[in-house]
Amino acid sequence: MSNATGPKALSDVLSASSRLGTLLRHARQRPAAGRPALPKLPPALAGKVTMTIADNCLVLTVDNNAVAQIVRFHARRLARQAGMADFRISLARSQPGNRQPKAPAGPAMPPGAAPLLRATAEQADHPRLEAALERLARLAESGDK
Repeated sequence: MSNATGPKALSDVLSASSRLGTLLRHARQRPAAGRPALPKLPPALAGKVTMTIADNCLVLTVDNNAVAQIVRFHARRLARQAGMADFRISLARSQPGNRQPKAPAGPAMPPGAAPLLRATAEQADHPRLEAALERLARLAESGDK
């Protein structure tokens, strides 16, 4: 009977202490051949900017105008770090399905406000106040549905 062990586990072969693991770690740190490395963004912009290279130009895609204004400050340095002569900042247009619903324009009336408004309108001595309370009661009814 032989005392042979099987092949090593892949995790052992690629561990950081092995020769192959060291080569793998260095390969991950180097840019792909033929493609320049993209520079690192400042931490505040990292999640808000997407960088790509197109036509020998660094393209910085941002979500809104406020981020674009900040990116303009850093763009020339980022393009120089990427080895590009030019840069372009583009504003990403959000898809219609991704938009957040707008909040109501004003405060909402609580449910059941219409009967209280009608009762108050009946007690009002001023005709214009009574009419205004009736209008509010109608709005409260239409909002409850």
